[in-house]
Amino acid sequence: MKHNPDLVDLVNKVYILDDRSTWGDRHAMEFDICNIFGDSKVTTVTFNGEDEFDWVEKLNFLGNLSKNTDYILFIEDDWESTRSMNLKLHLNFLEKNKDIDLITFNGWFHIQGSLVNSYNDCYFSNPFPQGFKHVTSEKNGEIRWSIVQVDNFSLNPSLYRSSIFDKERFGKTSDFEANFGIKSKLKQLFVKIACFVHRGENDTLHDRIKYNPINYNI
Repeated sequence: MKHNPDLVDLVNKVYILDDRSTWGDRHAMEFDICNIFGDSKVTTVTFNGEDEFDWVEKLNFLGNLSKNTDYILFIEDDWESTRSMNLKLHLNFLEKNKDIDLITFNGWFHIQGSLVNSYNDCYFSNPFPQGFKHVTSEKNGEIRWSIVQVDNFSLNPSLYRSSIFDKERFGKTSDFEANFGIKSKLKQLFVKIACFVHRGENDTLHDRIKYNPINYNI
């Protein structure tokens, strides 16, 4: 919230989608978020299945929200905000550009080179089926990235048209994210200047065999 105090006014409802946190961790999340947004805006939904991919149901829960809102801002708790998202700008853009389905906030345009095409001064397009550089970590100025090919969808911090979650479901398999993008036939833009850095470095595209990543330090 340090970089995005406007979220208090722009966000109407906050859902904590929790899978198997300890009681203490869940209570801490609820306490912090309620202090920012107020108790009346915050709802916790828990997903406690024991099978490996039961937690994917929290993503399918997003489809339940599509009837009550036009847009969903989704941010997992292992991302650190580094600058303002300027959320109102992106909401206005989506209102005027109905062909765009999601805007993702970790683009890193300046490292892409010839891999991607500029969409306008603010965004670049997902170049699928060509790959792009997905930043997996940043620390002390050192960036690690992988070449990934993802079909116009990401669960990295993004602003979505809520209707996309009402049309398809996430499967309980290791390729749930990639398959959702393939089935959904979406159009994705990335902001040119990243607003988030991933701090959950033990669970990134860098570690997922399905993306066959190539890693470099730059």
